[in-house]
This record gives sequence, structure tokens and C-alpha cells, in this order.
Amino acid sequence: MSGRIYSVPLLLLLLLSALSVALASYTRLIEQNANHGKASVIAQQISNNLEVFSADRLRAVDDLRQNWPVYHANPVDWFNVRATTLSKVLPGLHDILLLDAQQQIRWSINASERSALVGTSLQSLELTELSSAAGGFNTGFYLRQGQPFTLVNKAIDPQQPAKGFIAASFDIQQILTVLVGELASDDLSFYLQDGSHQLFRHGQINPNAPAVKQQLSFAGRDWLFVIQSQQHGLNSAALVLFAGLLSAFLVSAMLFRKLYREQQLQLQQQMFLAAADASPDAIALYVPDPAQNDDFVLQHANLRVAELFRPGFDQLQALSLKQLCHSLCASSFWPLCLRVYQQNKSFDGIVAVDSPALTPAWLQLQLVKAGAGLVISLRDVSSSKMHEQQLQANEEKYRRLVEGIDGHFIYRLNQAGEVDFISHSVQQILGYSPAEFTANHRSYIKHEPEQMAQIRAQYKQGIAPQPYQIEYKAKDGSDRQIEFRERPVLDEQGKVLAIEGIGRDVTSELLLQHKIRYQADHDQLTGLLNRYAFDSRLQQLLASQQQAILCYIDMDQFKLVNDSCGHLAGDELLRHVANILATDLAEQDVLARIGGDEFCLIYIGCSLLQATNKLQQLFGRISAFRFRWEQKIFTVAASIGVLELSGQHLNTVDVLKAADSACYFAKSAGRNRYHIVNAGAAELNHRQNELDLVSLIQQAIDQHQFELYYQLIVPLQAQGGGVHYEMLLRLKDNQGKAVSPAVFIPLAERFGLMQHIDRWVFNQVLDSLEAHPAHLDELEKVAINLSGLSLGDEQLLSHILQRFAGSRVPPAKICFEITETAAVTNMASAGRFIQALKQIGCRFALDDFGAGMSSFSYLKNMAVDFVKIDGSFVRNMALDATDYAMVKAIAEIAVSLGKTTIAEFVTDQQVSQLLTELGVAYGQGYALHQPQPWLALLTAAPAPPPLNTTAGMALC
Repeated sequence: MSGRIYSVPLLLLLLLSALSVALASYTRLIEQNANHGKASVIAQQISNNLEVFSADRLRAVDDLRQNWPVYHANPVDWFNVRATTLSKVLPGLHDILLLDAQQQIRWSINASERSALVGTSLQSLELTELSSAAGGFNTGFYLRQGQPFTLVNKAIDPQQPAKGFIAASFDIQQILTVLVGELASDDLSFYLQDGSHQLFRHGQINPNAPAVKQQLSFAGRDWLFVIQSQQHGLNSAALVLFAGLLSAFLVSAMLFRKLYREQQLQLQQQMFLAAADASPDAIALYVPDPAQNDDFVLQHANLRVAELFRPGFDQLQALSLKQLCHSLCASSFWPLCLRVYQQNKSFDGIVAVDSPALTPAWLQLQLVKAGAGLVISLRDVSSSKMHEQQLQANEEKYRRLVEGIDGHFIYRLNQAGEVDFISHSVQQILGYSPAEFTANHRSYIKHEPEQMAQIRAQYKQGIAPQPYQIEYKAKDGSDRQIEFRERPVLDEQGKVLAIEGIGRDVTSELLLQHKIRYQADHDQLTGLLNRYAFDSRLQQLLASQQQAILCYIDMDQFKLVNDSCGHLAGDELLRHVANILATDLAEQDVLARIGGDEFCLIYIGCSLLQATNKLQQLFGRISAFRFRWEQKIFTVAASIGVLELSGQHLNTVDVLKAADSACYFAKSAGRNRYHIVNAGAAELNHRQNELDLVSLIQQAIDQHQFELYYQLIVPLQAQGGGVHYEMLLRLKDNQGKAVSPAVFIPLAERFGLMQHIDRWVFNQVLDSLEAHPAHLDELEKVAINLSGLSLGDEQLLSHILQRFAGSRVPPAKICFEITETAAVTNMASAGRFIQALKQIGCRFALDDFGAGMSSFSYLKNMAVDFVKIDGSFVRNMALDATDYAMVKAIAEIAVSLGKTTIAEFVTDQQVSQLLTELGVAYGQGYALHQPQPWLALLTAAPAPPPLNTTAGMALC
């Protein structure tokens, strides 16, 4: 039966658990396949995006080379103008270099690095892994100030090498932030590397889960992109396994409980007999004698009974309880048995035995009424008397044991608080003999706790105090810390008889605790305060409102040393830097290492002028320092954010944030310098406002919070047709205040959000026109402005074509506006984009013509239908003869090329009249129509417009 109780439930548990594990494994396999598929799709998308991104920039650089003038009075000026324009409209172009035939740098468009580069060889960039790429480019990789860059180089004219070369440097970090940064989520881990150089990393790749490896190519460089999709939290496989194992355990437990109860029922009857037989006591059960009402007979007795009674068990069974008492010469025992039985009160006591029928001399007797019977329990306690004789010997043994405790001593205080006993081990700890310590222990005390009077009062109340420490002067002159643990000894009335306790030497332990506290508050590498301790000191300083200057220090060259020489070199450099920073500090000043190569220094009781003088000396020491490691010599520099602490600062977070931002501005200004701000500085607020505005733009895209306005475009010549107007994009902040398009549009372009805005506007226009067919019938054209990035977005082009394929809006009613600069910069991409949409009937307008690259040859080759003359020439043409001549020239050339002209920024009737005389077809401006909400126009009853107008979307 016992084997069945365990084997059957265990077998069932194993079977159900195996089934749960199999089901969880299958679920995990499905999850891994799904994660792998997701990672594969993302990797392919990144590959495609990077290929398009690379091709656009290489094509732009190639166009610059191919358009090199046959003759120019100053080719460097020509190169600087074109190359600078390219770098502004193409994110990721860090620098464009003009090289002579010997690969010497003639010009750099990067003003901050130009003076250092011009006149040097291209090899001064320390290019690594040079190789040739398709298309005749040479490509290379290099690090500058710790940032990775890719460089491509090609001859201006391969047939005439004397013309020199053009080299373009791409900022890999900026490019990857745009392309890969949006993937930085908790469920994705990935990294991107160029050979042995890691370019970008997010999260950690789990080696036990499948990962997708994608070979990428950028500017002739082969990159490896490894991505892994991971599911965090409680996954389905774990849930299935947990539910299965829990169910298996519950079912097995229920079966085990049932079998166990069955066994208990079978064994319950045997338990009493087994317990009685196994008991060290002699147990006998007597029941009332049916023949005599005042006597009992034996019903059951265990084996110990026969050992106690010399007559033997058979003779014992023949005697009643009364007869047994008389035979044992224990006549007083019989009345005791009757009293227990009649009063139902148990008896427990030790009785002396002087009978030849019993072997023991002393018995512990227990009498208990059990139902209708009487249970008698007997135990031989004769040996306990022998123990009493050994008590004195044991006490002496205890004393010897006490004296042998290492690092402890035992003592006793009398009612007066004086030592009346102390073990000899006190001499090992303090050097004093027990007699010396007993007589003079108070004179050896150097320091005792302030609550000593309270501890003595607790003695008198019989309360054991908490452990406390006293500092003693040892006999050898050293200081020893002794911890005391005491308890009072009370009599039966609760009166304090004595105090017993143990003294323990905790000197080494306290030293170790001090060392641990020091390590907890200090940086292990440099020995300076760590971030936790610094925050605490700074918080105390802010609370005291004491005058102080906070300096947030970031080492500029640390990453270069760490990457080129390894972490051991980086650690050694940090130690040297810590020593330099600690030089000439006042005792009250605070210095801490709060990050990898970041330090914080607080000059306490120091004015701002005094602090800046000290910082100048600090810069001198840093500049003079040379770090040597394995035949290599490095110079270091520092960028320092300076903040004057005052009572306006409420917490350490605001203070460190302001100082960190100040350090950021110092680094942005050229490094190796300091920048002074206060917590409410406008420049800090401007940086935070930019980040808040980017978040607001993203929120507006996701939650459809943009507003569309329209402005009529008035025909200046007699023409017929439907309604023409241009749409304007508006945005309000969280307080309902309007945000100027001149602010949020450049910011959206810088952070790569314009493509999303263009897609949003296009979808809104088509959705609204489809929902208002009456207005659609009155509409002649609607144009949607596209940014430069959108012109090269194949996915956006595909989306537009798909929408037109399933929409009731005729493509001929849509006119896309592109700026002159965007079109010229992305000439090839713009040409493909325009051609694809014109084939289905869409129209195109070239916006802001004359304000960009201003080449009429571009206009001749562009397949646009409208030319919008830039408003900077139109608004003052009535007062400025040069502006008038520019408008006239653009209008005449546009008409000769078959383009329809539209003049922007028509400010008054005089300008409108001049435009009419010049033959400009349309005018647009506040003098002709004020912008209004587009929704009001859509919901209004259709009516013939008073004027003929043209539609377009302008983000202004």
C-alpha cells in the first residue's frame, strides 16, 4: 500500500509534466519562428533603406563631379557653393573635400575642420581598410574624435587626372540614427558593424535564440547587420508550461491525498498499539472489572511493563489493580487511582518505590482517565538522581568551556552593577586579568554610549537592553570595541538578582564595516566619490543653500584611448585624470566620478570668478598632460559645464541636468572649454523646447492633430475653369497656441519626420475629397507640396500610385509642388518621381523658383507644369527695379518653355497690376485672399467661385 501511495501519483505527475513540457516546447518553437520572421523583414527593410540612402548621396556627389565646369575663374568657389548646398539638403554628408592630383586637400566645406585639413594629405584622416567600389569610387573608413566616418573618393575626370578628385565624408552615426534609431524598442536587439568596428548597438543579442544576419552595403562598404526579435515578460511557452505543471501537480496531489487517507484508515488501529509498544514508558490500560464495581482489570500492557515488574507479565495479568497495589506495598496508590477515575483529573508526579517486585527505585507516575478505563504510565527516573550528583562536576566543566571561547568573555553583575564574575578570556581580549578588570574596569573605559543611564534603568525593571558597545583601552595601549549582550536574572517574584551577559570583541568587524561603507561610497577605480555618494553630498549642499560652483566635466579623448588601446589603458587614463582633477582642491571641495568618463567637481564657498580662474589652471594641467601607453602618446581634453548653485535649485536632478546641458554646449562649441549657464538659461530651455516640439509633431502625425487651411490662387489673366486654391498646414501646441510653420517644418526635416507629414497630408486630402463629391466636381486642381526626402522615397511613390488606383479622385485634379532646391539636389530621384505620377495625369509645380540654385537650364530639363516665382522678388517688385527685372525674366523664360507662371506673396493691388502687365498667369497672397480653414470650404454649399484659383499644399 505504501508503495502505491507514492508510485501512482508520481507516475501520473511525470506523464502530465512531460506532456506540458512538450506542449511548451512546441509553443516556444512557434514564437521563435515568428520572432525570426519579424527580424528578417526588418533586416530586409533596413537593407533597402540603406541602399537607397547610399545611392542618393553617391549620385549627388557624382552629379557634382559630372557638372564640373569646363572653365571657371575660381573652381574652388564653384565647388564650395555646390558642395555646401549638397551637405545642407542631404543629411549624413559630414564633409566634401576638393583634392588636387596628388591627393592633397585644397578645400573642405566643413568650416570647423577646414583650417586643419587644407594643405594636408588625404591620408591625414588615418583611413583604414581602403578598397575600390563599383562605379569607380575608392572607399575607406576612419574615426575622428571617436566618431565613425565613411569616405568615398573619385577623380573629377578620369581622363584628366590633373583636375583632381572629390571626396565625400559620411557621418555614419547620424545616418544610422535616422535609419535604425526608430527600431530601438524593448522587443528588438541589434547591432551594426563595419568589419571589426561596431557602428550601432541596441540591446543584447541572446546567443540561445535565433538571430538574423543581413549583409548591407553603404558607399562601397560591406556592413553586417545582426537583429533579433525577443519577447519580454511572461511568454506563451512559459505560461503553457506553468499551467501544465500546476495542473499536473494538483491532479497528482489529489490522488496522493486520496490514497494517503485510505492508508491512514488502515493503519489507524495499529498506531496506538505500535506507539504504546515503542514508548520508553510502561503503559497499561485498565478497565472496570465487571465482576467487582470497585476494581479494574488489565486489558493491555506494552513490553516495558514486563521489564519493570519482576513477577512477570503472566502473573501481572492475573492481578486486579487493587491487588497489584497491595502486592507492591503501595497502599496509597489505590486511593489515588480511584480519585483520578472519579474526578477525571490526571495525575503526574514522581514517587519513591521500595518493593522487591519493582526494579526501579524512583518512578514518574502518570494517571489519566481514558473513556471508561484508566491509563497508567510509568517511567524509571532513577538515573535522574545520579545526574544531580554530577551537577557540580558539570558546572566546573561549564566554567572551563566558557574560558575557552575565542573573542568572547562571559560575566555577571550583581544588583549594585559591579562585576562579581568574569571569565579568564577577558585577558586574551584586553590583556587584563579577571581580578584587574573586576577591580578597575571603569577606569579602562574610553567611551561609552550616551544611553548608558537608560540601560541601567532597564536593568532595574528586569528588561534586557539592546546590544551596546563600549570602547576600552587595552593593556597594550590599543583601542578595543566591545559589544555587550545582557539579560537580567529574576527570582519568582520578578526581582532582579543579577545581570548575565557576553562581551564580544568587534574591533575588527567595525573596521571591516567602515571599509565596506567606504567602498560603497567611493569609486573602486579612482578612489573618488561615486554617483550615489555625490548625489547625497549635493543634496545636503543644496539644502544648506551654501555658495558653491558645480562643474560637470566630460573627458573628450577617453573613447579614443579606450578603443585604440583597450579598457586597461582607459582605466589607467581615468586614474591619471582623477589625480589631475584632485590637484589643489580645498578640503571642503567635492570631487566625484559619476560615469564612465564623466566627473563632477564642486567648489564650495567659491565665487564664479574664482572658480573660472581655477578652471583655467585645470585646463592648463590637462593640456600639459601626455598619456603614454605601449609606445603611443595621447593628449586629453575636457569639456566643462559650469553652474552657480543658489537657493532657486530644488533638487539634484535639476542641477545635474542643467550642468550636463552646459557641458553639452561646451562640447558643441568646439570642446576643451567651459560653458557657464544657470538652471533657467534660455539656451537650455531652447534645447528642451526643440525636443518637446519634435514630440508634439510626432503626436500630431499619430493622432491627426494637424489642421489644413486653404488660400485661393487668383487668375491674373482672363481664364475659365473650376476652383483653385493652395492648402496650408497649421499646428497647435498642448495649450492651444499656434506653432509657426517656420519653426516646426525645419525641425521636422532635421529629425526625418517630413516624409510622414507628406504622407499624412496626401491621405487627408484624398479622404476628404472622396467624402465631399460635390466639392470635388467644382475643383479644378489640388497640389500637395513634397519635401526633398519624399522625392527619393520609393515607398511613398508606391503608396500614392496605389491610392490613386482605388480612389474616385481623378489624378488630373492633383498638383504636387516641389521646391527648386529639392528638385535640383535630387535631380535623378525627382525626375523618376515626376515621370511616374505624370503618366497617370498628375501635375507638378516648381515652388520658390529663383531663391534656390537659380539655373534656367534646370527649368528647361524639368517636366513641371507650373513655375511659382519666389515671393522674395514679388513682394517688393513695385519698389525695387532689380526685383521687377527678375520677375519679368523668370516669367518670360517660363512662358517660352511652355510653363504656366504663378507669383507668390502678392501684397497689394499695385503688385497685382504689374504682374498682370508682365503676363503672369496667377497670383497668390494676402492681398488676394486670406487663408481659411479647409473644412469650412468642404462643408459649404457648392457655388461658382467669384475668381478662378489654383490649389496646392504649402507647409507655411
